[in-house]
Amino acid sequence: MTPWMNCLRPHSLSDSIDRLNYLITALLLLGLCIIVAAKQYFGSPIECWTPLEFKSAWEQYVESYCFGANTYTFPSEDEIEDGSERSARAASSVYQWMPIILAIQAVMFYLPHFIWILINKLTGVDVECVTSDAGKMRKLPEDQRRFVAESIATYLYDATFTNRCNDRRIFKCIEGHWCAAALYFSTKARLQIKIEFQDIFQIANIANLLLQILLITYNVGNGNLLWAFKAVNSPAFPQETLCDVAIRKHGGISRYTVQCTISINELNETIYRFLWFWFLAVLSASLVNLIYTAYHIFIASARVSACKRWLSTQQTTTEDGENLMVNRFAVSGVQPDTTLAMRFIEAEAGAIVTKEIADALFQKFTDDLSLGNDTPSTAVVHGNK
Repeated sequence: MTPWMNCLRPHSLSDSIDRLNYLITALLLLGLCIIVAAKQYFGSPIECWTPLEFKSAWEQYVESYCFGANTYTFPSEDEIEDGSERSARAASSVYQWMPIILAIQAVMFYLPHFIWILINKLTGVDVECVTSDAGKMRKLPEDQRRFVAESIATYLYDATFTNRCNDRRIFKCIEGHWCAAALYFSTKARLQIKIEFQDIFQIANIANLLLQILLITYNVGNGNLLWAFKAVNSPAFPQETLCDVAIRKHGGISRYTVQCTISINELNETIYRFLWFWFLAVLSASLVNLIYTAYHIFIASARVSACKRWLSTQQTTTEDGENLMVNRFAVSGVQPDTTLAMRFIEAEAGAIVTKEIADALFQKFTDDLSLGNDTPSTAVVHGNK
């Protein structure tokens, strides 16, 4: 059970909007799946009006049969048609598969996150491990904290500037340092850590939400984009149907047409009306989060502001020359993948630990410059101008 329970826990490589998608929405869908399944198998999902001659056992048989069989609808003002015409009015049987459909939807919301975590384990920089170690720093004594902070800073620095990454990477770096964020934005594609991946993660979440909304609109709302605002008797969930039943008695077969009310379809339609609004709200939040994350990762001025927040006061309030060094560090020393990692560290470990790691990273950057070693990222920045 432990691996399954781990899937339900918030992950360190995610923010609140990520968790709204892969955790809260997925759990919501699973909860609705259980409710519908309980109603189907332990409640009364359908009620049929049977002839008076039917015994209680026959009534139960007819209701069980009609719930699983193909029923058909009819306009209330028309007379009941003969069998040859009824087939054209066959009612939707989607309601029979509702628990499975809701479970599949839950998997679709969790899948982008699962792929993002899987790719992170296969790429050169294990940001999950970095954020986990950073989170443990809060409980360490000062000398050990300093050692761990320097180790994390060295790991990030080497991965970003010297490309000493694990050869098991399944994606090549784009322009050196943009792989992770792109994947996070498209599953929300975030690291080379692979920065391209984070971008893909976000974009995949948004694509999934758009697909879910369109499928609900087409299948439940009959193609009407505003169906959720109206009182619609959805063709996907008919509530009044007819059912043909053949019962053997006295050595022969008697055929009956009974009228049934599929009461569970009222619940199903209410569920999808709620989900339509829920998905729309989550989509809006995901779009805002995508823009916010992209701005703070890819825009140099935003990285400068972030670095000044991360670095300790003595690094940012000394003489002008030092401030220029901080700006250079933010533009040349902190690439999008590093920014992504630092954001995860800040969310997981807090501001104090983040400052300690940022200070160690800044010190390594300035030491490298003092030795006359220009960073690969400087060339990239200058090349973009």
